[in-house]
Amino acid sequence: MKQLRVNKIIIIAIWIIAILVLSVIRVMDSYSNKAQLENIITKMAYDKDITYRRWVSNHGGVYVPVSEHTLPNPYLKIENRDIVTNFGDTLTLMNPAYVTRQALEFSSKEYNLKGRLVSLNPVNPINAPDSMERVALLAFEKGDTLFSTNETVDSIEYHRYIHPFKVEASCLKCHAHQGYKVGDIRGALSISVPLTNLNKLLVGEIHNIIFLHFIILFLGISIIVFILNTLDKHWRARLEADQALKESKSQLIALNADKDRFISILAHDLRNPFVSILGFSDLLLKNIDNYDKGKIVTQIEQIHHTSHKTYQLLDDLLLWSHSQSDKIILDKQKVDFGELCRESIELAQTQAKRKNISIQCFETENLQILADINLIKTVLRNLISNAVKFTNQNGQIKIYAKRDLSNAVITVSDNGVGIDKDVIPKLWCFTEQISTTGTDGEQGTGFGLVLCKELIEKHGGKIWVESEPGKGSDFKFSIPLSTD
Repeated sequence: MKQLRVNKIIIIAIWIIAILVLSVIRVMDSYSNKAQLENIITKMAYDKDITYRRWVSNHGGVYVPVSEHTLPNPYLKIENRDIVTNFGDTLTLMNPAYVTRQALEFSSKEYNLKGRLVSLNPVNPINAPDSMERVALLAFEKGDTLFSTNETVDSIEYHRYIHPFKVEASCLKCHAHQGYKVGDIRGALSISVPLTNLNKLLVGEIHNIIFLHFIILFLGISIIVFILNTLDKHWRARLEADQALKESKSQLIALNADKDRFISILAHDLRNPFVSILGFSDLLLKNIDNYDKGKIVTQIEQIHHTSHKTYQLLDDLLLWSHSQSDKIILDKQKVDFGELCRESIELAQTQAKRKNISIQCFETENLQILADINLIKTVLRNLISNAVKFTNQNGQIKIYAKRDLSNAVITVSDNGVGIDKDVIPKLWCFTEQISTTGTDGEQGTGFGLVLCKELIEKHGGKIWVESEPGKGSDFKFSIPLSTD
């Protein structure tokens, strides 16, 4: 049994690590692909802009009607810059830089796709570079051929792409007076592409990766647990069958009752959380592109919470099976109950916060008990969980202890719904266990108190309850004090 449980933990740990590694690799690949897409998209924008600039340059510029939007270029010092047609219309020559600047300004206004011509020796002062563009231009003069980086402006992330352009023969018509020769680097085209949509795609892809790997992780763990539990079940069934052959008819009846109860828990109470998990998973799979991040996180938290509760139940069932087969070996040691109490409260805070229930520890300082710490943690977890389950919103749970000769008497007290007197004897009987819905609709198996009784009795103590309907319950158990 112990080896089977150790093997289960090892296999599950390996599975979790493998899925986490694969998930991290996929996310890193997504970021790498995004960086490549940024360069591809920005290069396409650059190629588009440089294409029509070259077309204009190859034609020596283009004449357009003078208007309020297109005035004669005061920086263009050539003959026939302005001409009058036979119809009396005045045309002005737009050189490649003038055409490119107007096109880029239009693109910036309409599509937020920013671009500009820059030069260390601009004819038009508006083409002077900013600090980043200056760094790029100086690097181009030293032989670099490309400069790209990401920059955030007004809360919008842009990918900046700066590429040099060299003087061609057609450029000398307008720039020969600056001393340029064919082949010289005259400046650069600076493009800034907004990454808003690309970032949204990246976030969506990462959400999908995390969700799908979580599903794979959960399904893998479920299959592993199912297979190992099946082996464990067969092993225990064989032991129970051997024992049944040696006992009288009354013992057989008791064993059959236990078996029926055990199967009932597995078939019914374990089915409900899986229905919940599958339901939320199905909703997420169908609506992953429609839900916002908050809703996705909420549903994943619900899946995680249900999985955690189901795992605790499975753990309790395994522990109970050890107890029934006398396989539990107590590892008694000196335990600081105050510290143990605080740890148990911390583990219960998530459940308690949902109902705004306060949990406090009193009179536990300097109280040393002699116990198996893991088993006593299980007892406290179940008692505190039960108290939260049957306490109303804004209720209170108090844990305190007192010394009684050689024992400590621990009390978990709540101001919840209380318990009828005729129900109390059934709390500790496995064959007569009842499951009651909590104050907030919480479901349970009613199995936890049976396990608590088994574990406390193995410590040589006892457990009991004092309760009154409508006024709450005090669950108490005794445990040996440490004599050190």
